[in-house]
Amino acid sequence: MHDSIANRIGYAIARRLGEDGCSVVVSSRKEENVLKAEAGLRELGVDVAGIKCNVGKEEDRQALLSGTLSKFGGVDILVNNVAANPFFGPMLDVRTSCVRTVKIFVISFHV
Repeated sequence: MHDSIANRIGYAIARRLGEDGCSVVVSSRKEENVLKAEAGLRELGVDVAGIKCNVGKEEDRQALLSGTLSKFGGVDILVNNVAANPFFGPMLDVRTSCVRTVKIFVISFHV
């Protein structure tokens, strides 16, 4: 399973795993990124599924896991390439709302 944005580090990792014989699932919160990554990997002969997922939404995380299990039967390697920058500045100035965002990304694939 992989959180991917085409032509970036996530896509490169998914491509390499696919080239090495892994089946991969790519995801992004943006459907166009999912479709682009899926098409590019399929052109390379990679066994790939793309699933739109906003990891900030529990129902999307559940759908990503369910779709992966349905398509491939399990997860052997998980690459969590999600990033968040909810705050820039001294830690003592962090707003409470930012703490929730960080917690979401820490638990994003603990389903």
